[in-house]
Amino acid sequence: MTIDCSGVVTEYDGEETLVNLTARFFQSSSFYGDLDDKNNHYTNDSCYLDSSYGNPYEVLFNCSFSVEYFADSGTWNCTVVTEDNLSVVKSANNLTFVNVLLALSVDSPLDFAELPTQEVSPERELNVTNAGNAVINLSLSGYAAFEGDGFIYNCTAGENISVSNMKYNLTDSNPGGLSLSQFEQLYQNLTSNVFVREFNLPYRTNDSQANVDEWNATYWRVYVPSTVSGDCSGNIVFGAVQAQASP
Repeated sequence: MTIDCSGVVTEYDGEETLVNLTARFFQSSSFYGDLDDKNNHYTNDSCYLDSSYGNPYEVLFNCSFSVEYFADSGTWNCTVVTEDNLSVVKSANNLTFVNVLLALSVDSPLDFAELPTQEVSPERELNVTNAGNAVINLSLSGYAAFEGDGFIYNCTAGENISVSNMKYNLTDSNPGGLSLSQFEQLYQNLTSNVFVREFNLPYRTNDSQANVDEWNATYWRVYVPSTVSGDCSGNIVFGAVQAQASP
């Protein structure tokens, strides 16, 4: 997103005596003189100046900042510093607020391929990426044809698969074959209703690598009853909910 910090400088010695105007945009956890950090501090040393604005003593300025989506939420300060040809330095500031951004992306599709009936599927991994600026938990629900239908798969032959037959583990992988009882012990039921589960996925704080967001794996299995056949398709709905944990 682009943040514009603009205003008018009045230079009573004449607008031509204004030699420098710079700006800093920083979150309340940072300070004017800190080094730039995409989470909390930005610099613009080449602000746009329009001397045609107003009277001969006025200059319109605009300082733009390209602020990343993972910049910390909270109160931010834009401080502008001016200097004239007599080395007189003045500053002014204004405050604004950056909201919490809750966003995620998830690998898709979750493909179990061809499965025998009356068996627990192999484990499949879905990676969840935090694409916002807050630590998140997950809200989860599932449906086959429409929300709240009680199924996770709508199948072309035989019966549909109940949503409770799809299960997940948000922390631990359990590779290898599992019995039905092991499956039920190690994984949580997906439901038609939305449930919020603790995940505590931090948001990005690493400036050294481009396009590297924080992510974590989730683990999924399904049990296929004997009455199911044909091709089956359904939907798992992921949502981001702000967590209380720190990154």
